[in-house]
This record gives sequence, C-alpha cells and structure tokens, in this order.
Amino acid sequence: MIGDKGYQGMQKVNSHFLLPIKEKQGGLSQAEKNYNTSFSKVRLVVEHTYMRLKECYKAFSQVWTLRRSKLEDMVVFAIGIQNYMTTKNPMLAALNTTETQVSPGQISRFRIDNSTQANNNHE
Repeated sequence: MIGDKGYQGMQKVNSHFLLPIKEKQGGLSQAEKNYNTSFSKVRLVVEHTYMRLKECYKAFSQVWTLRRSKLEDMVVFAIGIQNYMTTKNPMLAALNTTETQVSPGQISRFRIDNSTQANNNHE
C-alpha cells in the first residue's frame, strides 16, 4: 500500500505501507531522492488509474455497503475490464505516457528501499 504525507504513522499499523521519505535537516541522500522519485511515479500511475475507474464506473464515486468479498470481486472485475479496454483502445493507451509508466524494477526496489525509509521516517 502506498500513501502521501497525509498517511504518516500508517507504517505502525501496517509495515508494508509505503510513504515518501521525509526531508530531514541535512537534506536527503541521492538514494533517498531516487526512492522519492520512483515513489512519485508509482503513485501517479495509481492515481491516474483510480481516476479513470471513477470516470468509467460511477459506482466507484459512491459509498458502498456491500460485503467485503463482493466489493473485492467488483473492483477486480472493473480493473480487469479497464486493463482490457486500455490495451484495445488507442486513445486510452495514449494516456499511458512514458512519464507515468513504471518499470517492474522500480516497483521491486520499493521493497529493498522500504527498510531505509522506515528508519528515516521515525527520526
């Protein structure tokens, strides 16, 4: 799970929750800056995807009262349809610019860098 600065403290609830590294007095190291850059790219992809889901499926803009299992099924189904539509529709595919694309390597590095981030966020 990822969040912005508004979710500070969530790592105490869930150790897999990722946040950008806070700026400290001496500034950030180059590795920390790289982490924040990669983090921002991933977050942008997630936000754009969620925005498209809300635009295509108005139900995502409302409060749901379904059981969690039904809710998860609906979300997975909608995301599957959206992924299919994006690959088949040139106009939707054009929205996936290189600025918002993230390589698998960038995502996997989050797990590696998360230990550094966790230590720095608690200072």
